[in-house]
Amino acid sequence: MKQPTTTAAMPPLTLAPSTANRPGLVRFFPCLSLHPLTGRGPMLMGRSADAQVVLSDPRASREHAVLKRMAGGLVVKPLRARHGVFVDGQKVEGDHPLVDGSVLRCGSEIFIFREALPELASQPASDEAGVGSVWHARSVAQVEDAARRGFDLLLLGDTGTGKDVLARHFARTARPGGPFVALNLAAISRQLFESELFGHARGAFTGAHEGRMGAFRQAHDGVLFLDEVGALAPEHHFKLHRVLEQHSVRPTGTDRDIPIDVLVVSATERRLDELCRRGEFETSLYQRLRRAEVRLRPLRERAEDLPALAAQVLARALGVDVSAAELHPEFVELLALQGWPGNVRQLQNALDSNADALANLAHPDLARLREALAKDPGRGDHPTSLLAEGDAPAMEAGDRDTLEELLHADERRHLRSALEAVQGNKTQAARRLGISRQHLHRRLRQLGLTAPKEPADEGESCT
Repeated sequence: MKQPTTTAAMPPLTLAPSTANRPGLVRFFPCLSLHPLTGRGPMLMGRSADAQVVLSDPRASREHAVLKRMAGGLVVKPLRARHGVFVDGQKVEGDHPLVDGSVLRCGSEIFIFREALPELASQPASDEAGVGSVWHARSVAQVEDAARRGFDLLLLGDTGTGKDVLARHFARTARPGGPFVALNLAAISRQLFESELFGHARGAFTGAHEGRMGAFRQAHDGVLFLDEVGALAPEHHFKLHRVLEQHSVRPTGTDRDIPIDVLVVSATERRLDELCRRGEFETSLYQRLRRAEVRLRPLRERAEDLPALAAQVLARALGVDVSAAELHPEFVELLALQGWPGNVRQLQNALDSNADALANLAHPDLARLREALAKDPGRGDHPTSLLAEGDAPAMEAGDRDTLEELLHADERRHLRSALEAVQGNKTQAARRLGISRQHLHRRLRQLGLTAPKEPADEGESCT
């Protein structure tokens, strides 16, 4: 039987400025709502109309759980929770601490605690971009605004966060019906750069038996997507800047400039501002590329987007309409507890390859999905990524304890090293390890480690 739901869709919310950036809960399944912490008193969760967070699951109790501020921070305590309260996948009994990113499940409803609630777009953006509608609502709105104003756009974010998808969304908005040409600059040799981008005349060089238009002319009246712009060789910086400024190209082997009308979307996972400071990237080109700039959060920092993203992937894989609210709560919870070092691309691969096990939305094969996620090579994208529970390979019973002890000892070294490198800042340590903050907290507890005292100023955890 399908879990009870409150809505068939999960549209982005409009969040009042007075609520944005305050601590609170985000209910992200089966519907979307935000619950800022107010005052110093407790916050009741339950089916009671008097609860500050009203639960709609009929299996939930009238007084299901309570959130309280304690000396050590925020805690959740189950009350008359017949079907339990779960934090980061584990059933809890007494007072249990919540940290930024903790996943809280009450019956079929799932929340995440945020030290700073998301600031969403004042006008909800459609999720045609397919990158998630909660944290990325503002990003999509910024992309659409740049497209409508005819600005070139710079997209910044880790590999797999959906930069290419947003580039296509920009093109559909800015130049509907126009050409969209994508070029990966990291895959182009220095010798062929000018020919690939600006074109060449027949006989311009040895082997040039035919003329070539080049990417800019192919994208005339449309959009050119320059991926991995951070890999651009220094000698090509001024050449690209000249074309962007003059709106014309001169093919190799000719002496004539050809006018072009092209909007450029560039993307990189590298910090171009840092490269400029080190003299490795031309500042004038950087400023020209970033007429509009949008930064994309990694998936591990925006679990709220997972239901919408998972529904989109499964709908394509299964060839049927899938609403986010139709998903099984434990399936959503499982996704929210992953580190996703490969971001949206890794999520797509994981769900595509296990779509047959997830086809029954009411009763998905979660055991198979857990096994697949544990073996997912996407975890190797970060050399110091942690082993998740159940990652150890099959072995003889007599060898199991020894191998697990070695794995745990190695993991403790990684954890200590990452924490010491950032003076105990758990948010920064989690980013270095390629995992979520709540995953880091969970592993610290399970391995019996005490993190160094964090600096007083940890505002970065709220960004």
